[in-house]
Amino acid sequence: MTIESSGPSSRPAGAKRRRLQVGVTPWGQGGSDSWSDLIRQARLTETLGFDSFFLPESHLLAGARPSPLVALAAIAGATERILLGTTSLLLPLRNPLLLAEEIATLDHVSGGRLILGLGRGFRADTFAAFGVDPRTKRERFEQALATILRAWGIEPRWPGAPEPPETGVPQVEPRPLQHPHPPLWIAAFGPKAIDQAARLGLPYFASPMEPIEVVEGNLARHLAARAGDGGEGEETEVPAMRTIDPDADSRATADALLAATARLGLTHLVARVAKTSEGSGSERAIRALAQRLSELRAGPR
Repeated sequence: MTIESSGPSSRPAGAKRRRLQVGVTPWGQGGSDSWSDLIRQARLTETLGFDSFFLPESHLLAGARPSPLVALAAIAGATERILLGTTSLLLPLRNPLLLAEEIATLDHVSGGRLILGLGRGFRADTFAAFGVDPRTKRERFEQALATILRAWGIEPRWPGAPEPPETGVPQVEPRPLQHPHPPLWIAAFGPKAIDQAARLGLPYFASPMEPIEVVEGNLARHLAARAGDGGEGEETEVPAMRTIDPDADSRATADALLAATARLGLTHLVARVAKTSEGSGSERAIRALAQRLSELRAGPR
């Protein structure tokens, strides 16, 4: 591993992959009138037997979901079992020390059910609104991650890790409930982002916008880059988001997801329903997918 902890990890290198976990993201368009429905969706996700519920982050758009950690705190209080995650928490937009406190607090509030998909962002208008030069987003991302880890008492050891300030980084309380921290995945799109994820020694969280052939090549690139940096010789966590068509036959959808899971060697599949003008169609697709969970988890025969 390239992140050094003050204590032993609960996910040791070389550990066997756990059974496939299957999650979903919210369906529908979002917006200020849909927050109560978001909690309903999370409860339904848990009732249907899914393993996780992931929220995206977006700003300054119709139906934006700008505060995933706040929303997940509400969802944590309304659910008991499912894992709660972000698909891409945008580190360059935030104060990392404050974020370290908020993440740790949410990990406790959720009972250690938190997964963090971390991202840099790509929309020029969002960077402009937050006063961030998009040319610095990778540097800001890495500096923020290093600060968050140091605030939790963990020294980053990846190649080229940012040096701490002369005054050091204050230790925050509480520390995360999960040891040494919640799972961290890097939402990556493009070779530079994939190489950065590999250098950081963290899993690459595949985008649902890229075809499976591209994702397969990205995973190979990520693994080769990790090996070149002296990292793991085998991926131990392989998460990916895939899009499902609410109008497609449920059997065909399950078969396609099963094939993608086997081809990519996924440990965590997050299904995203394609946008549709009929909200009920999206929920039908989620319910139909729930009927196929045992097949997905069993894998190819």
